[in-house]
Amino acid sequence: MLRIVDLKSHFLDLGGEPAMVLGCHDLTIFNPRSDARAKGWRARLKRKFKQLAKRRAPEIALHHPHTTVKKQTWSHGWSGLLKEVKSVRSYLGTGCYSFRDSKNGTNRDPLNDILAATKSRDVVDIVVSMARI
Repeated sequence: MLRIVDLKSHFLDLGGEPAMVLGCHDLTIFNPRSDARAKGWRARLKRKFKQLAKRRAPEIALHHPHTTVKKQTWSHGWSGLLKEVKSVRSYLGTGCYSFRDSKNGTNRDPLNDILAATKSRDVVDIVVSMARI
């Protein structure tokens, strides 16, 4: 397991706008369902990160999960983030929509549904096909 010690590294300036960049499971920090389960260092990390996010007041949030094949996978994290960090006005989740991450390409939601569920309305999708979908 890799843990980033410097939580400030998740915050940067993008073209003059304060932004927050989240790796795969970082968005789970804002999932209210995980609050009850987090104990010890995880609970402390969640608390510190939320406080830092409020203080840094990012207007843009970017999330890069490894893959996403279900539209609800990150919904609790996004709703928790938007509720906790009021400064965020635009957000986007990126990642791979892969046949390998579902049973033979089945049991996954349509790509357009996932795109709609992982971004704010002011975001334009850019889809790069690495293989035929």
